[in-house]
Amino acid sequence: MWNILKVAGSLHNDKYRSDIDGIRALAVLLVVICHAFPEWFPKGFIGVDIFFVISGFLISSILIKDAENNKFSIKRFYQRRIRRIAPALITVLLSTLMLSWWCLFKPEYLSVGKHFIASLLFSENFLLWSEVSYFDIAAELKPTLHLWSLAVEEQFYIVWPIIIYLAYRMRWNLLYACLIMTVLSFILNTYHVHHNPTAAYYSPLERSWELMVGAILAIVQHRYPNALSKFKNGQSALGVVFIIVGLVVIKPARFPGAAALLPTLGTFFLLSAGSKSWINRNILSLSPVVWLGFISYPLYLWHWPLLSLTRITFGPLTALNASLCLIVSVLAAFLTVVIVEVPARRSQAPVKWLLIMLAFIFALSIMVATGSLTPRIKSNAIPTKNEWAFLEDSLEKKYDNSTGEYTLGKGVHDIIFIGDSHVAQYAPYLDKKLSEMNQSASLYVGGGCIPIVGVSTTATFRKTCANMIKSAFNEASNDRYKTVVIGGAWNRYFLAQDELSRDYLYKDNYINTGKGMDLALSRLQEDIVHLQNLHKNVVLILDNPKQSYFLTDRNRLVLQIKNGMVAPRNKEHRKLNEYLKSYFMQLGVRVIDPAESVCGDNTVCYITDAYGNIIYKDTDHFNPDWIVNNGGFLGPIWQR
Repeated sequence: MWNILKVAGSLHNDKYRSDIDGIRALAVLLVVICHAFPEWFPKGFIGVDIFFVISGFLISSILIKDAENNKFSIKRFYQRRIRRIAPALITVLLSTLMLSWWCLFKPEYLSVGKHFIASLLFSENFLLWSEVSYFDIAAELKPTLHLWSLAVEEQFYIVWPIIIYLAYRMRWNLLYACLIMTVLSFILNTYHVHHNPTAAYYSPLERSWELMVGAILAIVQHRYPNALSKFKNGQSALGVVFIIVGLVVIKPARFPGAAALLPTLGTFFLLSAGSKSWINRNILSLSPVVWLGFISYPLYLWHWPLLSLTRITFGPLTALNASLCLIVSVLAAFLTVVIVEVPARRSQAPVKWLLIMLAFIFALSIMVATGSLTPRIKSNAIPTKNEWAFLEDSLEKKYDNSTGEYTLGKGVHDIIFIGDSHVAQYAPYLDKKLSEMNQSASLYVGGGCIPIVGVSTTATFRKTCANMIKSAFNEASNDRYKTVVIGGAWNRYFLAQDELSRDYLYKDNYINTGKGMDLALSRLQEDIVHLQNLHKNVVLILDNPKQSYFLTDRNRLVLQIKNGMVAPRNKEHRKLNEYLKSYFMQLGVRVIDPAESVCGDNTVCYITDAYGNIIYKDTDHFNPDWIVNNGGFLGPIWQR
């Protein structure tokens, strides 16, 4: 198995350093374990930052050497780049497209086609950036998500070779130029980590400083070969310490920014230590470690589609499923190297044939994205309408993030609803019920708009939420309203740790912490008491059960549809519902718990009803076509 190490070496025939493959092994190991076991190893994503520095160092070293020897050629650079990345990328993309055809339903398959197009254009980071919103599907359900980092690299290499060429042609000081660009990119990245975290994560302008850390090392080693050779063992040890500290202290919510200095500088020190330092020579150059590093690129390409498609098909990853995915990924990566990459390197595969293959996949991706090429599973029983469909289609209202005021029903206007999509999801039923009772109501709702005055969030697409919620509570004080209904995704706000949920703050306290939740609930209590003093009937709708099984078991819903299917109920969510119910009932608030209708007991909840109808649209929103006829549990709203 180790025979493939004989062909290991620089793609560009420079002097080979086995310890760099060892650093690659470390990087890919961190990433794949993090993706397979995020609860156990949540910070392994810093492996991507390690890859960035390695890439910047190696590519810059080659470009500088070519420029020094008057052999610099943009055309030759891109030819070598295509030969490096295309063979494995073609193999994995074709395989993923076939697996997606077998596993996915049409809406999912259409999305895969769109992401394949972006991946082939090396713009997946921009597509993911544009999709980040309340309505976006979970990241783990996007089979090409991981290709954002490859896109960032290729965007960087559109500009960087030209800068090096101009620096030598115009006699610029390349080191100074690189330092200035690195500092500017770092400052922009650090600023946006706090003000626009999505841009900080996906923007090539804001991640390029990490590649330029490697470029700086390449420039320094070329111009001052002995500058970093005095403390080799100390440098490599310091590099390992920086990376380990990063794995301990880095907080995902505020990354990259300054926190990314730990893995990037750690990699800088490991690379600068050279192959003769003790750690690099005795650990990073071990044959099994080098072997893993040699297959690191195809392993990175393979692991995520397999994990993602497994999640989509079989539900949340178990330890067994995740482990099997990693084993298959390693095997697939090894075979890709032996059967595809090594022969392509030895034969110097013509670039035109690689481009033809990429163009072929691009054409297939367009057919998939436009629906011309359909998946294997023809029937589609999963709901296609989202929680805003009724409000946006029937009422022809268009708001940023769907945040605004809507009117339902026809008749006496004396009810006001305040909340987020977990209130908006009831619109089909409410409109029908209100019309039957000759009533109408105002809905002040918005995606991810927590109905508590004073709670803020850094998410730019929710920028209108705070003012809307404040206006809604002011409007609720109007004499015309007899009943005020408040609802929201309380489970998400008070318990969730994902990127879209963890940044809600009240008085500088995150509300998914004990102190923050207590402060936020106290503020909501103040507003409720104020409304009660105005003789309003206040109703609180608790969150409906949220569970990833409601989404990811949907393949079984179509292939083995049956009545009364159930899935486990989240224990933490149940405890929160019980706490909130007790909290608000003591205030004299009428509390509605949807779980009492859709859960058989305290341990399981229904996925399909007694007639086989699918209850959920996604992990935590009801199917609009189901709720329109099954919203009877909202009856207490009309009790006086």
